[in-house]
Amino acid sequence: MSVLILGAGLSGLSVAGALKCDYEIVEKNDTCGGLCRSSCINGFTFDMAGHVLHFKDSKNFIRARDLLGKNIVSNRRDSRVWMRDSIIAYPFQHNFLKASSKIADECLDGLRKARRGVKGKPAKSDRTFKSWIFETFGHGIARHFMVPYNEKLWLYPLETLSAQWAKDLVPVPRLKDLHARHEAGNIGYNARFWYPRSGGMQALVRALEKRIKKVKTACRPMRLDLEKKEAILDDGSSFRFSKLVSTIPLPELCEMIRPMPSRVEKAFSKLKYVSVFNVNLGISGAVDSDAHWIYFPQKDIIFYRMGIPSNFCRSLAPAGCSSLSFEISYSKDFPIDKKRSIDRILSDCKKAGFAFAGSDILALDIQDIKYAYCIYDNQREKALKVISDHLKEYDCFLAGRYGAWQYSSMEDCMVEAVKIARMVST
Repeated sequence: MSVLILGAGLSGLSVAGALKCDYEIVEKNDTCGGLCRSSCINGFTFDMAGHVLHFKDSKNFIRARDLLGKNIVSNRRDSRVWMRDSIIAYPFQHNFLKASSKIADECLDGLRKARRGVKGKPAKSDRTFKSWIFETFGHGIARHFMVPYNEKLWLYPLETLSAQWAKDLVPVPRLKDLHARHEAGNIGYNARFWYPRSGGMQALVRALEKRIKKVKTACRPMRLDLEKKEAILDDGSSFRFSKLVSTIPLPELCEMIRPMPSRVEKAFSKLKYVSVFNVNLGISGAVDSDAHWIYFPQKDIIFYRMGIPSNFCRSLAPAGCSSLSFEISYSKDFPIDKKRSIDRILSDCKKAGFAFAGSDILALDIQDIKYAYCIYDNQREKALKVISDHLKEYDCFLAGRYGAWQYSSMEDCMVEAVKIARMVST
């Protein structure tokens, strides 16, 4: 039995590493890693996207440590929310009492009313993301952070999105735990995170690669015939497979499968996503913040999040220097001027109090991530069922954040990969 794996990112490599049968991995890029790749420029190490490792299960931490050995460091997350007149600890909903008295009072009043409103009422299974925000946090938290930040990130009306993805990821405060004198920073699924001591996040991929036998890079399937179980590759060769595991973005898989029933093709067309323009900068000097990343809900700031990777691990920047990352959401309906983005980032940094001159920039790395976030709208679940049911008829399985079209962490991807490998191996 031979298994064809599409994509040599974290999920594809993890599936291969757990398989008990023969396999071949096909990767369109020159190197493995997917969005976990890193690049070195003028002494700076930049990740393609903002990735850190966090674990809900200690067994998964042991697996990661087994891969990385001593090349791993632990961090207690220090993330912030920029509020113009103050920078408060994240999660905002646990720390809003640190904001101005006007904002704090509005948020507290709204949270109290929300608690009284939901007490004793069963949760609706079909709630939209927007209604979930207001019912869970109240008007103040919704107005000052939850709604503007998520509108800026997702670029879709929040009343068209499902709350399904958020329930286990967004922490909800208890009124009795709120305290104006103390920060509540050690809360949420990523309150503690791990990161490679050197090499950026690609160090994890390189460790996985050492355990993988067959990877064909710089090669992409042009056509997949599921009935004949044959892949025609862009180098002219073909590959016969008994089972297939796809970790590539679902819209790209759609372009490869021929023939395809019209109802399945229609389901593929229902999938929506948000792209991210990620700008990495290496600058001289220190950044006036110990934070690992800072959220910006304001619409007049172009980026929704600023990361300071050199605060993750000092090896990411030369001595006396710092590294920064800026994430900007865009879509076909909400495009951005990519050529002017650097100037806009610099001016918005100055506006936010993180000023540095263009002459301070020692390294620049731009990553344009087409499929960054899968949209959880009211069509996603039904479309995915049609797609996955059709593929399972031909022993084809979907894995990973973009292969399975879901919001998942690196831990989730590695755990899911092992489950998929067991299914495929039987």
